[in-house]
Amino acid sequence: MISLYETPGEKVKAYLIAGTRKLSFQREYPNTDTGYGALCLNDTFRWIGITTF
Repeated sequence: MISLYETPGEKVKAYLIAGTRKLSFQREYPNTDTGYGALCLNDTFRWIGITTF
């Protein structure tokens, strides 16, 4: 069986991207200047399944 994520680093990258928030001025997603938006660790931890304080 082939995993969707080949390495643990790719899985972490996917969680970090999933936890980003789009910026209000960002029309294209992902943007070449701002990438995927603002990193939100709280949302990233929710994707992973870790409850934050």
